Amino acid sequence: MTDTLPLQLALAAPMVAGTVVVHLLGLAGIAKASRWMETRFRRRGQIERLRVLLPVAFALVALHTIEIWMYAVMFHLVGATRNFEHALFFSLTTYSTAGYDEAALPGHWRVMGGIEGINGILLLGWSTAFLVAAIERTRHVDEPSLHDPSEVVRGEGEPRR
Repeated sequence: MTDTLPLQLALAAPMVAGTVVVHLLGLAGIAKASRWMETRFRRRGQIERLRVLLPVAFALVALHTIEIWMYAVMFHLVGATRNFEHALFFSLTTYSTAGYDEAALPGHWRVMGGIEGINGILLLGWSTAFLVAAIERTRHVDEPSLHDPSEVVRGEGEPRR
């Protein structure tokens, strides 16, 4: 074990908790904004779906960028990287689990890098589930309601176009 292990473990809990809180609040804001956009674009079609889904996707990328920067700032402040650019590159590759060798931390900070990787994959998975739910919500805008008989041509069972 190394002498930085207690510090890494002490930093791990607030970093994971902080990124989870940022993610939770960010997703709540994105959900509220996407519901508002859905009410504004009630016409059916792919263009209307894109008007909702593209901002959601960009907002998710922005949210992950904030979380990556949180880790980069921490790595830079504790002196685990040569400079901030290295901290940011390391954080980006670790959070996304790409893990390029040239971005490696010194051996005595590797535990914290592993924790960021676990945290990143958890938050990326959460965002994926959120995006799938948003896609499903907008998909229903394109389809006729199963409960609204006016949406179906009588006797044919096919939606009106």
